[in-house]
Amino acid sequence: MIKQVTKTMSLEARKLWFDEIMSRLCSLYKVTKNTHLARIFDFGPDAPKQMKARGEIPLTWLNAAVLDLNSKGRGVSLDWLLYGVEVNQIKETDLQVVKVGLQKALAKLAMANHVSKEFVNNESYNTAVADLMLRDVAEELQRHLSANTDETA
Repeated sequence: MIKQVTKTMSLEARKLWFDEIMSRLCSLYKVTKNTHLARIFDFGPDAPKQMKARGEIPLTWLNAAVLDLNSKGRGVSLDWLLYGVEVNQIKETDLQVVKVGLQKALAKLAMANHVSKEFVNNESYNTAVADLMLRDVAEELQRHLSANTDETA
């Protein structure tokens, strides 16, 4: 993906993009110099200068940063690092609202004799079915949000 984007960019444009990415990384890691980032990622101190000269940044480095920052609860996406575009996230509270709606829909199906009342009146069954449907809804929402993000990126 990065190679496809950078193929059409001049070296100067790639260097500017590199600076933007490094600036976002420095901000996230609360450091002021690219050499500090190199130390964090166990690269030599000249690595950032060499990368900038080529106008390239290793995707493995960016993935490592995303994984590291997310493990620290920072919620960073690769899209944001590369393009500065925020990725829409599904909030857990929104999913719980959807789950309640699914449970109500199951109850209505039971009242209309489309689903056995003995299953829907079973709270653990009702919750399990709603959780299963909720997982599918969450996947579809994430796909939708990712598609919208791709269009703006």
